[in-house]
Amino acid sequence: MDTQTQAPGFHAFAREWLASREVELRPKTISDYRWALELHLLPFFKDHSLAAITVEEVDRYRTAKLREGNLAPNAVNKTLVRLAQILEIAQEYGHIERNPAKGKRRRAKPTTPKRTWVEPEQLMALIESADRFVRPVVATLAGTGLRIGELCALDWRDLNPATGTLTVQESKTAAGEGGR
Repeated sequence: MDTQTQAPGFHAFAREWLASREVELRPKTISDYRWALELHLLPFFKDHSLAAITVEEVDRYRTAKLREGNLAPNAVNKTLVRLAQILEIAQEYGHIERNPAKGKRRRAKPTTPKRTWVEPEQLMALIESADRFVRPVVATLAGTGLRIGELCALDWRDLNPATGTLTVQESKTAAGEGGR
């Protein structure tokens, strides 16, 4: 098969790929996919056919993104994962012979974020020092392990004072739904 002449353009294929996925994805995931496509992948690969995206071209993209300095290596890797997903479908459809974005060697060296945390003996001081309007939020986050988005999605009906439980209706993962 001569994929070079039959392969569609990356721009059209990627847009179609996203449109076909939107019905099964959550709004935040769609937003994340659009961020990777519209701000990063499409501008770089806009004039490429699928077959013209080689391992060398993927490495060139990674290097260009890191040199720009606007994205951390972990964010560049997120865009590369999205590219690999798109090219995986292109391979399944027979537009390309292999996925040039697949594999750990295409990724940038990840950075480990500096995370700070509160030790258990510091928690009460943190809660007590919080503004009186924010104090319940800080206590709830610390006591339940909820994500910020999960906390913001809570409604009064999710709280059961009699049992001391919260019911998480909208969680990032299925494991996070239910009582806490």
